[in-house]
Amino acid sequence: MVLLLALLLLITNRYYVHSYKNELARRELAKQQQLKQTKQKATFSFLTERLESLKENSVVVVGSSLVRCGLPFDHDLNTLAMQWGMDIDFVRFTKPGNDPLAFQPLLDCILTKSPRWVFLQAEPFFLSYACTDIKQSSKPIDTISNDQVLGRFIHKTHHTVQIMLNIIEHNLSLLISGNKTFATSDATKPGDPDTTSLKRQNDSEITPLLEKQADPEAILNEQCTFKTSPPIFPEYVETFLARAKTRDIKVILLEMNRSREGNMVLGTEGRQQLTATLEQVSERYKIPFWKFQDSLPAQYYGDRAHLNNAGRKVFTKWFLENLRQEYNNE
Repeated sequence: MVLLLALLLLITNRYYVHSYKNELARRELAKQQQLKQTKQKATFSFLTERLESLKENSVVVVGSSLVRCGLPFDHDLNTLAMQWGMDIDFVRFTKPGNDPLAFQPLLDCILTKSPRWVFLQAEPFFLSYACTDIKQSSKPIDTISNDQVLGRFIHKTHHTVQIMLNIIEHNLSLLISGNKTFATSDATKPGDPDTTSLKRQNDSEITPLLEKQADPEAILNEQCTFKTSPPIFPEYVETFLARAKTRDIKVILLEMNRSREGNMVLGTEGRQQLTATLEQVSERYKIPFWKFQDSLPAQYYGDRAHLNNAGRKVFTKWFLENLRQEYNNE
């Protein structure tokens, strides 16, 4: 018994010593988490405000950071559209990473406003990848620890749940107040977040990447694995497409593509397989498929796939040219 108590005392003592040594680290972590939660709260508030701004003539673009780098933010794109003779409103919703699950509550809310066009970026749904620079790391790209897998799952789940709870809270507040539809104005109301500063912050965060010019050699030195999924959308997207059709919302599949060197890393077979998959998706769901050119060199990119300022201008011009044809055919 004495030995058992001594062992227990030793274990607990080591635990408390360890805890004491890491107290400052834990406090710093808690501080960082609090700052992150504050930032997320502002982001989610911004999300609901921008959902309120949707109108029947809106063009909604949903995608990853590739879209964020490829197209200017809402009001800047509105100005460009006017110069192209199109009186329409743009709302761009993007998220980091390649997991599109967070789009599910967003798509449900978009339906309530019946925008004219909704562009869905294709890559998050049908292309998964892992890359490393072989000059910087010799770790196999497909070696991922169980802790990393669990951590990524928890992070993604937390992010998705936060968005869903925020949207549910927003809708409940509207129902309680007797307003069962989203407001049609995006004007700032007393007590609301400063939407103007949030809009500036949204694009200012990626300024360093937009100002970079990728090194072709560095891209070609990357070692990547790619996997293309079957040409079938998740069930929540299929439901969205069916409901969008009944509301006369035109959904268009958009491939951002990547640099010429990035496609070389993808490989001829991988490139052909991805194109074939997206064409099959287009045919299966009867939705148009817009594919950006795959021949822009690295000088138009900040890295393998994210467009820089020069590339954004090329992509935006291509996008508006195609959209104007759609607009004039209405």
